[in-house]
Amino acid sequence: MAEAIKKDFPLEARKKWFDFIAFLSSYTLTDRLDIWHEHAADRMPDSILEFSTYKEYEGPNKDDDLSVESEEFYRLQSLFRTTPPYILSLIEIIFDIATVELYGGIRPPAIESLKDINKFIKLAWDNNVTLPDHQLFRRHQPTNTFYGDCFKMPLPEILLGLAPPRQ
Repeated sequence: MAEAIKKDFPLEARKKWFDFIAFLSSYTLTDRLDIWHEHAADRMPDSILEFSTYKEYEGPNKDDDLSVESEEFYRLQSLFRTTPPYILSLIEIIFDIATVELYGGIRPPAIESLKDINKFIKLAWDNNVTLPDHQLFRRHQPTNTFYGDCFKMPLPEILLGLAPPRQ
């Protein structure tokens, strides 16, 4: 894991992120990406920090089936408010990478995804964040099932430095 993130987040602070990162990484375990997308969008930093209170947050979305309850809203809001802006931007970019071509499928050359990946790399380099080992992802081959198959990857542990990456 990146030394910059370890420096910005001692172990106790990283543990507070575990549930959020675990939710995001559930992307790799589901074949219902449409539902995951809606629930993830409700939890993104920009969505949570746009409002001061849960009542404001709930207001424009009252008729929608919000997946974020009041307690989680305030927990995420506190977490995001105490987080360096570059980390929040990296999270938003990861979400964009995961969803930019979600409904049209990822077909080579996946230009929109590549643009977001380049933004992620630049922001990571600018903030001395080490990029994840690409070998973690090379094990998962493309499939003919539009979005690919579900796969398990220990992302929360890897991203938060709570466990070593599997070899």
